[in-house]
Amino acid sequence: MSSRIPKSDLQLLKDLEDHLFLLGNHLRDFFERDIVYYKSISTELRLLVTESRSNVPLLLSLMRKYDVIPGLRKWLEKELKKEVILMRQKCSIQEIIRDISEQIGSAHEDFKVKPHIAAAEGIHILGLPSYICLLYT
Repeated sequence: MSSRIPKSDLQLLKDLEDHLFLLGNHLRDFFERDIVYYKSISTELRLLVTESRSNVPLLLSLMRKYDVIPGLRKWLEKELKKEVILMRQKCSIQEIIRDISEQIGSAHEDFKVKPHIAAAEGIHILGLPSYICLLYT
């Protein structure tokens, strides 16, 4: 197994810029073209703001290093940890982003999904599966 070379902060900032650009385009396409773009949106959000054993969130890690707008990082982290009830299941916004991305989004297409994601797919708000609406809260 080969060792990896760390990216420079400049490269990480360029990567962040690229992912924010992609997220913006996917959001535009979601509203103007087709709701299927939620899959790409969830994956970009996962990469940018969700923490797990296998993911260091690009946006949050850079915000921790460069606290350019005081208080913004703490506010965002608090918002991502807020719990909502999705089909009688308590979940944080971060967990919902990760679940969508890893089970029915672009990161993975699992053959099994968590019960609250499966149940939420059948409940529509303004014509959209309810879990999609939670991505935009």
